Amino acid sequence: QGRVTEAAIAKERGLRLHPMSGAGRIKQDASDREQLVEVKDANRSYTVKASDVKSLHHEASIQGKEPVLVVVFTNGYEVEAVIRRRSR
Repeated sequence: QGRVTEAAIAKERGLRLHPMSGAGRIKQDASDREQLVEVKDANRSYTVKASDVKSLHHEASIQGKEPVLVVVFTNGYEVEAVIRRRSR
């Protein structure tokens, strides 16, 4: 179901879907000129891992894009989070 959700989100937002869900040379699931997007499916809950957030932020920074995490729940709700790194 993950790839179907990724394709739907990409189409809704006018994003370009990345081959192999970002497992290849192009990282993350989809992008446009301004955003790098990772899409996750969830039934009842989703755990945000620091390593995933760091990876998304790092790759987006390299590309000069805004990192966005989208979690899509099976009940029709979705959460969109823009990832930012706090200054130390």
